[in-house]
Amino acid sequence: MLAFSIAKESHPAAYFGTIIAFTNMIGIGGALVFQPLVGEIIDYSEGQFGLAMLTIPASLLAAGLLAILLKEFRHPDHIS
Repeated sequence: MLAFSIAKESHPAAYFGTIIAFTNMIGIGGALVFQPLVGEIIDYSEGQFGLAMLTIPASLLAAGLLAILLKEFRHPDHIS
């Protein structure tokens, strides 16, 4: 949800539909990448699911760090 609000607030109001659709596409693209990635890690680690599932907390940690570094920006269209 944070990604959608950041994307919406960072662009002009005329592009809301496009911005939300593109942000949704990126989210779906994550599944396209992570499902095969986890499968490959399981294959290379000879069936150790725990090692492959470490991609989840690693991704959450990376997202948290990136969110901390993110600066607040509002497009002039949203300032009242």
